[in-house]
Amino acid sequence: MTKGCWVSGTQVRHYLEQYPKLSAKQFKAFVNEYGRRYKFEFSGTKHFFSVKQHSQYAALLDFSCEAYESFKVPIIWRTPKYPRLEFICPCCGKNKMSLRRASNGWACVNCLGLSYVTQSAGVLERGRKRIFKLRRELWGEDADCNLFEVSFKRGFDKPKGMHWKTFNRKLNRLNVTEQLYWERCCVWFDARYSDFTSEK
Repeated sequence: MTKGCWVSGTQVRHYLEQYPKLSAKQFKAFVNEYGRRYKFEFSGTKHFFSVKQHSQYAALLDFSCEAYESFKVPIIWRTPKYPRLEFICPCCGKNKMSLRRASNGWACVNCLGLSYVTQSAGVLERGRKRIFKLRRELWGEDADCNLFEVSFKRGFDKPKGMHWKTFNRKLNRLNVTEQLYWERCCVWFDARYSDFTSEK
């Protein structure tokens, strides 16, 4: 499967939120139920799957629905520390904890070329979200959302119950993030308005 698609010379991204997710751990109770057929509804469409025994895998899941007749997905037990189920992606053959719904079956995010919505956001937008997140970690929903205010002014405004060492560490990380954000804002502003000259 190709990653993304091209329309009039522009790449169009497909995002994870648009593709329903299927987790391997959902099938823990069905791995040893060989020969049985199950039905479940997924994003408004009725799907069916049966569990087949296989010598190399924990089981072989045979999916079917109205859109396609049959699509086999191997599932195995992985034990890096604790036993867990993982799919073997039918397209690339790599172990995956989840698969996404494709037009003709299931595949991993890499094979479908899917991206997070935040990956399309610009550097400044990601910086703003990072600052708001760090501020909420310190001061909750009462955190100041004004980016023109720097947080070092609140150096003595430690939340109740938080150790000073933890507070200073988080505050320093927030200050560095804010400084980097403003440096990038200055670069963006200079690049955007460098051709403008003031008229007297």
